[in-house]
Amino acid sequence: MSVANVVTEKITKQQKMTIMKNALNFLKSIYNASDQNGEIYVMYKKVGETPLQALSRLRKEKGIAQYTKMAYAGRLDPMAEGKLLVLAGDTCKSISEYWDLDKEYKVSIVLGIASDSHDVLGKLSYSNTHKILDEEYIRETTQSFIGKYKWPYPVISSKPVGGKPLFQWFLEGRLDEIEIPNSEGEIFDIKVQNIRTISPHDLKKRTLEKIHSLAIVTDESKRLGRDFRRHEVIDSWNTWYKTDSENLQVIDIVCTASAGTYMRTLADEIGKELGVGALALEINRTKIGKYKKIGKLEFWTKLYK
Repeated sequence: MSVANVVTEKITKQQKMTIMKNALNFLKSIYNASDQNGEIYVMYKKVGETPLQALSRLRKEKGIAQYTKMAYAGRLDPMAEGKLLVLAGDTCKSISEYWDLDKEYKVSIVLGIASDSHDVLGKLSYSNTHKILDEEYIRETTQSFIGKYKWPYPVISSKPVGGKPLFQWFLEGRLDEIEIPNSEGEIFDIKVQNIRTISPHDLKKRTLEKIHSLAIVTDESKRLGRDFRRHEVIDSWNTWYKTDSENLQVIDIVCTASAGTYMRTLADEIGKELGVGALALEINRTKIGKYKKIGKLEFWTKLYK
């Protein structure tokens, strides 16, 4: 075999490898740009992101083409974090099959302070007197919420009423013109993991960290809820901080509930029952699937990971 033939053979092999590599990359790009064959993703939504912002980030990370339809099943509030179920391509056609999935959350509830949003992204209400509650009373009261519930939707929510979201009625000061609908579901289990205290300094610091993580909305057509009223909310927290120096109690729970259960509403309802007010400081969705509880036996028959 001549030197020329050897060189030619080597070049041919290199060319073949390049062609194969390019072909694989092309097929991969087609796969990523297609309907994903009905792909299902479980992504981690960050604090400060809206679900739509999280979808946009996932699209970039996975290289999913702009024309591929994407949707999420099970909303997470901007101040919440955790698992978000995302459908891409053909699975979006059957999104209703994923609306009734059960969820597990880790939630930190601050006692002695409440807000109109039931979480830290709200204007505050509080009393100048403090009650330090017995821990056993807190545990019993919290766990008494296990079972079916019927609560009004939070006024700062996207629940449609009369053709527009509920939060819009609230921001326009027209709640008296409508009847706030009820949210119904079931809380399957609540485990009180810890009861602790938090200083006003640490609470304000964590709250402002979360609020500042929100992307600033500059497009007037997309200023959802007046940019979350962030300046009004921050002013409310600063005013509270100047008038309060006592540590507040915090309940750390793990809650398993049916689809559509607002953890911030649960926090608010627990505060009302305890007689001190409450709001959700942290909400972290940890599981999505189908949950069963038979007596003391509890298990997930399906989990999306």
